[in-house]
Amino acid sequence: MGLIPDETIRLVRDRVDIVQVIGGYVALKKQGQRYAGLCPFHDEKTPSFTVSPDKKLFYCFGCHAGGDVFAFVMKHEGLDFHEAARKLGGDVGIE
Repeated sequence: MGLIPDETIRLVRDRVDIVQVIGGYVALKKQGQRYAGLCPFHDEKTPSFTVSPDKKLFYCFGCHAGGDVFAFVMKHEGLDFHEAARKLGGDVGIE
């Protein structure tokens, strides 16, 4: 398993729809320019988890988890960076 070129990582990040990916795990509702939902990383009753499609980032104001789509998949599925990149790349047709 070799290193993934930076250009390929950028291409995957650009092609992946972070709202669609995270929305597969978390029920998200549009709130202005962001989306909000219950954080999958800790128990909560009031949504403090946000996804910003323009910045391609997520953040939880409750547990302070945050990052890009790679970080979300890594944390949620217990994958390392290369596994997450390969999974997301496969989802958008990039090897």
